[in-house]
Amino acid sequence: MDIETNLSLLKKCNSTDEKFELLESTLKVVKLDEKSISKIVDLLNEPDTWIRDYISRFLSELKGEQARLAARCVSKFVLEEDLEIKNLASDILIRIGEPAVEYVLPYLKTDNPDLKKFVCDILSTIGSINIREHIVPLLDEKDFNVVQSAIEALGNYQDTSIIDKLLEIYNENDVHKPFVIDALGKIGDIQAMDCLLQFLDTEEDEFLQSAIIDSLSLNCDNMDIAKKLFDLIEVSAPEIQIIILKTVSAIAFRLEEQIVLPDPLRHLSYRALFDNDADIRAAGLLALGNEYREDDFPSIFNEIFQDNPDTQSLILQNLLYQNTPETVKLFFKSFCKAVSVRSQVSCDIDFISLLSYLWTETPAENKKATIEILIDTLFECRQSDFEPTLDLLLKLDKNLTLEYVKQYSHDSSDDFKQILNNLL
Repeated sequence: MDIETNLSLLKKCNSTDEKFELLESTLKVVKLDEKSISKIVDLLNEPDTWIRDYISRFLSELKGEQARLAARCVSKFVLEEDLEIKNLASDILIRIGEPAVEYVLPYLKTDNPDLKKFVCDILSTIGSINIREHIVPLLDEKDFNVVQSAIEALGNYQDTSIIDKLLEIYNENDVHKPFVIDALGKIGDIQAMDCLLQFLDTEEDEFLQSAIIDSLSLNCDNMDIAKKLFDLIEVSAPEIQIIILKTVSAIAFRLEEQIVLPDPLRHLSYRALFDNDADIRAAGLLALGNEYREDDFPSIFNEIFQDNPDTQSLILQNLLYQNTPETVKLFFKSFCKAVSVRSQVSCDIDFISLLSYLWTETPAENKKATIEILIDTLFECRQSDFEPTLDLLLKLDKNLTLEYVKQYSHDSSDDFKQILNNLL
């Protein structure tokens, strides 16, 4: 097949469907050698956005020698003036990955700082540490953007050999500080962590303090560092307190440790559990510990209403395994009232359905407390939407459920009793 002739027919197609059929049929049968791949790559210059996107996906999925040939042909587009096409080529090269490095690397020798930064960003995202010696010299460039791109790349490579250089850059220029902080967090070894702690001791800017604390959470696996940060919570600004809590929780969780806020600081967990950031809410939940109190409930309910099965399961597991029957009853009664106020019955059902996964290990007294209070609440508050919950309880423990249903059904209306009889 003459691919050049066939692809030229695209311009004569009258509809997107015709273009799709012709392009798809051509690419299925054509031999993907250097010539044909070059012709396919040239379609990135087509004015039709749909064709460019289709070709981009096709080239990105090539493997082996074909991927290498595609990278060779696509690399020329880093010189493209059309920013949309240039970025599309960048995405293709990044998705091709390692085979693209040898064809992108020569463009680092350019005198154009914008192009140098663009190429460095591609290499940074590909993440090939084998080319670090080509990136390190960029740290001494005069252009701030090139230096920052190099810092980001070497951070992505987790290159420990540049830590001293990063420290030097941090002390010389405030503009680069956030990038150095991020890179050290990605590098993550003990020397990098020590540098971040030194920065935290001397840095007065709250934005940079937050960045340092956040960066420590990326790879730190040292509980002593977590405890040092934890000790700073009480004396830190309110905005910083939540960031510290997030970082400490991340480190502790990674090490399968637990740090619980003391009573005077428990309000920080409440504030965290109402944050928009899911990681901060998770940190707030972990910092409450395993034993819940009535004052904890509103913030815990807010997390339940986010419909995150992981945190919902953790909440329910802590409740059933670590708390007293009295707390279990109070929790479910308060929760059902909160559901009623919010009109989020579906969330109620989804959350309670998680009982199935935790029931076997639940202590007997908490099984009784759970079934009793849920049945009590069904009769008292929501006689119109009780079927899914009652059906679940019957599956968990039919005898115990029937026992409590009989106790609570004496004062119910005849219509409600009839519904129960039909269900049971």
